Amino acid sequence: NGLSKMNVLIASLTERQSNEGGDLYYPGNLFNQSLDVALNGLNAEIELAVSDVRVSNIDSLGAPVKVIQPVQGELSMLKNTASMGVGSEPFRTEFRLLVKGKGDELEVHNDLELGLSLKSVGMMLEVLAGIAESPFLNFPLQNVLNLQCWLATVVAPVLDKYGIRVGEPDSGIVLKNLALSVAEARLDIECISCSSPLILEMSSKLGSKESVEDTTAVANMLFDYVSNLLGGDFVQSGLDKMLNEAAMKCPHSPSYNQNFAGLKYDELIAPEKSEGSYGFLIAIIAVIAICVVVVAVIFIVTRCVSRRRHNRWMKTLNRTQTLELERMEKDECERDQDLNSRMSSLVRSKEVPLFLRLFIPIVIIGNIALFLSGHLSVGGTVNISGSFAGQDFDVDGFFEFSMAKSTIEMWNAGAKALAIMIVIFSGV
Repeated sequence: NGLSKMNVLIASLTERQSNEGGDLYYPGNLFNQSLDVALNGLNAEIELAVSDVRVSNIDSLGAPVKVIQPVQGELSMLKNTASMGVGSEPFRTEFRLLVKGKGDELEVHNDLELGLSLKSVGMMLEVLAGIAESPFLNFPLQNVLNLQCWLATVVAPVLDKYGIRVGEPDSGIVLKNLALSVAEARLDIECISCSSPLILEMSSKLGSKESVEDTTAVANMLFDYVSNLLGGDFVQSGLDKMLNEAAMKCPHSPSYNQNFAGLKYDELIAPEKSEGSYGFLIAIIAVIAICVVVVAVIFIVTRCVSRRRHNRWMKTLNRTQTLELERMEKDECERDQDLNSRMSSLVRSKEVPLFLRLFIPIVIIGNIALFLSGHLSVGGTVNISGSFAGQDFDVDGFFEFSMAKSTIEMWNAGAKALAIMIVIFSGV
């Protein structure tokens, strides 16, 4: 029937746990979390719970199952292949999910059973394992069930002070190829108590052919992601550290240390962040300073040239002309003083209409008030209108924008150069 003989052993082992061969059952709450959300205008109480987890048809391994099989022509390469969900019944996982939420304008209570059926799940793993001959041939039977002792027979890779492999790239255990795939994936939902109409609609459509095809495509995408993640540097680094510590944890190893607590590695030094905002701010200040200096130099040079020409012109005058010029300057100064003593300001002048004298200061003060209002008042508001599983909700005032608030947030976030530019060029 295409099934492996290992299924008999799996059925007997799982029957002890769930009283049903090929199934694992974990009753009660596996996960339960309550969360209070208070984000701007969004206020809600959320509860998530996962319970009654069941894994069915574990005894559906297909034949043949290949474990640690040497690859012809490949030194130290071991191939592992297996398939699950073979036969009439697929491999299945199901659990009970509770989603509760209560907000200002929405209340959700969905209690449902989620199930995922996988048919013909294929797994392939190629591992490069370099095993030392002497530790393997002298392996004592008393430690045959000790994983650390088996790892101690593998050649340990050379690691630097950060725990990163250096030198030979194919030493120790190296995950070469990892692939997962599924022929058919089917998702089903059974509502126990659902307040969201979309979930009821989904439960009736998940069994369609198009839904099964989409679920299968998504499942294979997730399997590809998991394969790339497990075959990456993070998992490989963990394996390398385990191999370097295995000999110190194996009782029959010469390096065994009963009180061994693990090797210590230095932490990787993160690159320092460049202070780009401060450099930009310094550049702005330098440009402004250069402009001020240039204007000041032009002003001083102009004053010096004008004074020099004036002194040169004064030397061409005789004494009579000089006295006459001094008298004219004195008369002009006295005339200005007389005008200042007899004349009043525009706001107090009787020649200017009363309406203008009162209206112009009001316009100036109003203009200042408009600038302050534009900077301090709310310039924009973000409202949220959404739908959760067919239930509509609105969140008013989720985010409010103002010039002053944005400037403060920029400063606190580290964008100090931009905050200073806004303050300088916004009319302050």
